[in-house]
Amino acid sequence: MFKKHLNNERGLTLVELLAVIVILGIIAAVAVPAIGNIIENSKVDGAKADAIAMLNAAKLYELDGGTIDSDGVTSSELSNYLETAGTEWETGEPVVTKDSSGTLVITGTATGASQNVEFTNASIADINNHKSGKDGYSIGAASSGS
Repeated sequence: MFKKHLNNERGLTLVELLAVIVILGIIAAVAVPAIGNIIENSKVDGAKADAIAMLNAAKLYELDGGTIDSDGVTSSELSNYLETAGTEWETGEPVVTKDSSGTLVITGTATGASQNVEFTNASIADINNHKSGKDGYSIGAASSGS
């Protein structure tokens, strides 16, 4: 009396289930490396943004009467003008100095990406004009493509 008749009701066959699993596997094989590249690029872009923020903080430091000599200034000296950055720097802090034309430049190596991001006398223009992967992660006077 309470029995339900299952006429013409079917579930997924094993072949259909395997086809769905194969399709999902193909999508995962394509998506995972793409997501990895997005994460890597965002870490590099974050290091570049922190370097630019430090150069801008050095400009404010100068406007407030601070002097940037040949030894340069570090982020701890710019702490009043700079929020805590998310980038970790290899072997101490990066240093902001002036090049021969008086342009503020930064030198230091950021860590955190699969490869380090090396800034060598890099100005804001050098950093903004650098395209990730163009010449590795070396930005500034020492890189050939900037």
